[in-house]
Amino acid sequence: MKRTLALLAATTLTKSARSITMTTISTSERTFTCSDGVKLVVKSWSNKNGGSEADMSNMTPTKKILCLHGWLDNAASFNRLAPLLLDSFPVSDEQQQQPIEILALDFPGHGLSGHKSVDGPPQLLAEYAYYVLECIEALKWGKGNNGGSSGGTRTVVGNINANVNANNSAQGVNSGDKSNDDNESTDNEMDDKINLIGHSMGAGVSVVLVAAFPELFSSLTLLEGAGPLARNANDCSRHVRAACQRRLKSNKTLFPDGTNGGATRAKVYRSVDAAIEARMDTTRRMPGDQ
Repeated sequence: MKRTLALLAATTLTKSARSITMTTISTSERTFTCSDGVKLVVKSWSNKNGGSEADMSNMTPTKKILCLHGWLDNAASFNRLAPLLLDSFPVSDEQQQQPIEILALDFPGHGLSGHKSVDGPPQLLAEYAYYVLECIEALKWGKGNNGGSSGGTRTVVGNINANVNANNSAQGVNSGDKSNDDNESTDNEMDDKINLIGHSMGAGVSVVLVAAFPELFSSLTLLEGAGPLARNANDCSRHVRAACQRRLKSNKTLFPDGTNGGATRAKVYRSVDAAIEARMDTTRRMPGDQ
């Protein structure tokens, strides 16, 4: 992770060094409450070249970038990369009064975001994708494309066709003689879309989300992630059996008195070193070069 972010930062830094104009960066944190009561926290970096703070506060970003962190990580993963990305964008005269915003979300159970029930639904990639959509709805990003209001009515084939049509429109394929108004409308639609960046587990969530809601996004960047891992459908029953057995074993530890409403095992580590060692032990048991 560090090597990848360092390379990206070095590339961005080289580009920004060529620019004479210094970027004024505003940082903040926002909190949203989801429809199921879970609290989400996002960290924001905004390029606010020109204009007063009061003038900029209510302006819609000309470019929207949403970052999703990896497993056992948080929004701070992008603390160094986000400012460098902001500084890499050339600022034209027309953009002086319009901010560019980068947001990094803390997934539920990570960073400053809230936790779900100790025995709630498993945190699958699709579950995380749902909370990203809640965040997008709260931000009113992509509102020109109906956001998540279309629910589950779009099919995979429909998503593919929507992407093809959008690409053809952007490239002028079979468009005939378009008026300037039509071209401006297409540009505005692209400006309203989100640039999604996902690292590791966040990359898997990003792939699921973009596949389900392609109309919301203009680009997808994966850092150290190739998307969700697939399994053989013939092994489905074996995996369900193993998952049930693991959950039974886990619940006996979480609820030692045998009742869901009773006292749970204390989850306070005796020291910071003990907490770090627990995370390192999990990492050592993972496959690959960690």
